[in-house]
Amino acid sequence: MPSPNLPQKLISHFDEQSKIKDLRSQKSILVVPAFELRPTFKDTPFPREKTALLNLLAKGAVRMFHKYFPSAHGPTDYTRWSSSDQVYTVQWSLHYEPYFAGETHTLPTFDEYLPSRFGNKASHAMELNAMGFQFRILPNAFLLHLPHKKTNALWNMLHCVRLLQKDFVQYLADTYNTTSDKYIGFSMSFRRWKKRMARLPFSL
Repeated sequence: MPSPNLPQKLISHFDEQSKIKDLRSQKSILVVPAFELRPTFKDTPFPREKTALLNLLAKGAVRMFHKYFPSAHGPTDYTRWSSSDQVYTVQWSLHYEPYFAGETHTLPTFDEYLPSRFGNKASHAMELNAMGFQFRILPNAFLLHLPHKKTNALWNMLHCVRLLQKDFVQYLADTYNTTSDKYIGFSMSFRRWKKRMARLPFSL
């Protein structure tokens, strides 16, 4: 769920960006930091301001989204976000899958090639990196993931997904004249997936 007034904050940022020549000429997206409410705190009222969210973070009621896999959202730099009141830029890294907003005429179409939970958002961020986009972090807004029932239905797809991931890496190399070595780690073996997921305190 988004923090209150998120659309207005995004529109305001892009309006300001359009007035600054150096920013107007850059390709960039605006990342909205994502958190998750821990299941034992599921009845906690939704935080309406950043200060309220930080209080829940200090109590351990919320945490970085997908904390069990830091590569997914860690590049957002949550420590810096906690004390920042200015937009800041971070470096893309492999498996980064932020939630973001951008000007649609500059963005590539979201590719539904990969299924949910197996790199669909990460592949989009990879393509943005291949295109030279900057990843800028919005300091005064957030998303909060609420607890819900998990499913095991996707496990039967793992072998197929690995082939799709390899194909996507080759697509980036061919389309944007990048080296496939930069993205090669995106294709994860079935064995590595099983080891990683076995450490989770819940089932997917």
